[in-house]
Amino acid sequence: MTCPNEPRPAAVRERHYPTDTTDAEWAVLEPLLPVPACRLPAGGRPEKHPRRN
Repeated sequence: MTCPNEPRPAAVRERHYPTDTTDAEWAVLEPLLPVPACRLPAGGRPEKHPRRN
């Protein structure tokens, strides 16, 4: 059983909209995004929303 806020593994992820990013598209896009501020040494606020959804 998983927590409601816990992300699902990529293989189980359901597409809700035809415009949802596919796993292949996300593999290309994710490295282009900056590192979240909460992961930097200076710290920062955790992201409020998941990057992929």
